[in-house]
Amino acid sequence: MIRRQPQDAPRPLKLHFDRAVALLEARRAVLSDIKTWRAEARDAGLDPATLLRLAREHLLDADQRRKAAEQAEVEELYRQGLGLPLFDHATGAAR
Repeated sequence: MIRRQPQDAPRPLKLHFDRAVALLEARRAVLSDIKTWRAEARDAGLDPATLLRLAREHLLDADQRRKAAEQAEVEELYRQGLGLPLFDHATGAAR
């Protein structure tokens, strides 16, 4: 069987291949930037995981916020039903 080289591939295939390569390279760069940012946030005495969670929440649209609130309610009901403690983040203690 003869294998084609990437430069010999049909045009749409080559375009999608090149796009995949570019996306993977961009992803690598973004992951590196995030790693650097996490270290900087920690050095500043901040919790990067919490900042990322808040940033994700900030980017949600109204429907996504409603779904997240519903999910939190379901989780609280399950915790109560299982007798698991609810954590009050404002006070830092279990309720």
